Amino acid sequence: MTLEETKIGGRLYYFSDEWYKQFTNNPANHIIENGYFPTWNNARCPRLRKVRISSRRRIYSDESREEIKRLLSSGIISNFPVYKKCFLSKFFFKPKDDGSQRLIVNLKKLNKHIRPLYSPPMDRIKDVISVLNRGDLMFSIDIKEAFHHIPVHPDARKYFVFDFDGRRYCYECLPFGLKTSPAVFSFIFRLAVNLAKTSGIHIFVYLDEILFIAGSLQEAVERRNFIIHKLELLGFVLNYDKSHINPSTEIKHLGFIIDSHNMRVYVPEEKVDKLMAECENFYELIKKKRARKRELLSIVGKIRSIYIAFSPALKYARKLNALFYRRGYSHIRKTRKILYLLSSLIYTLKRKNWRSIRQINADERI
Repeated sequence: MTLEETKIGGRLYYFSDEWYKQFTNNPANHIIENGYFPTWNNARCPRLRKVRISSRRRIYSDESREEIKRLLSSGIISNFPVYKKCFLSKFFFKPKDDGSQRLIVNLKKLNKHIRPLYSPPMDRIKDVISVLNRGDLMFSIDIKEAFHHIPVHPDARKYFVFDFDGRRYCYECLPFGLKTSPAVFSFIFRLAVNLAKTSGIHIFVYLDEILFIAGSLQEAVERRNFIIHKLELLGFVLNYDKSHINPSTEIKHLGFIIDSHNMRVYVPEEKVDKLMAECENFYELIKKKRARKRELLSIVGKIRSIYIAFSPALKYARKLNALFYRRGYSHIRKTRKILYLLSSLIYTLKRKNWRSIRQINADERI
């Protein structure tokens, strides 16, 4: 295997022969071999300009510099000539859970010019629960830096350009933040996943994560070994740290813990702690009369998101929304009702952070 084949950026290009063997006359092969080129909304593409690199130097952390070095060594980004015309975008860094930094390029302006693509609906947690039987075995596979596997056409790289510390870089693969990235990746990735479909096995795909449900250990192990072999053969790099490859009756998927032995869905403890901490912070902001609409709407959205495993979530979200829209922005700083609702939410969530799968399925049928 060559050095290029070991890199993540545009990796599938080096496995194009294998894709042609598996999928003849498929449009995915054209993208993998030539790279993705966006389709513009209008006949005219975004305007390219010659832009000088700013003489002003920002101070970046060591973690930010390490992230740029990692992206360069992985083949995700490369140096871009300063004298060439390009579409320059701004960027920022977001801290990861492990303390490192994630580069986020703001492609909002570019996205306005790009024609959207149809993206197949993602499998939700409700879809998983609807087919789950007591004692079913589950395992999941996660793809490392999923979008970066898909190459970008050499002529399209000039649209994904940014400046960092006096140097100019461009993406050589699908960047995060491009509005068509999920659709392009899902189209290609689902082709590979479909190779593992067989009777008796349920497969659920959510972007770069696959969940498998099997009735027996032998069936689960056979499918697991088959799909891992096929994905690696087609060039995908598996993230074993985030994958749960050992079949089990309990697994974490899409932010919830699914337990087929007790037939329950749980809100993970760390998610409960995070929500409670945010509620307590907002509680303090209200007391200091510094609470804002954005913080309240963020909490309401997170409360709604745990509805599957915490049935009172919708009740609390509705009450907070009604209070906000009825009394307006200024009243956020004064009302005691919000404090009461947040306290009640935390108390109830501490007592019971799970829900029966039978109850969830019954509610869905109503």
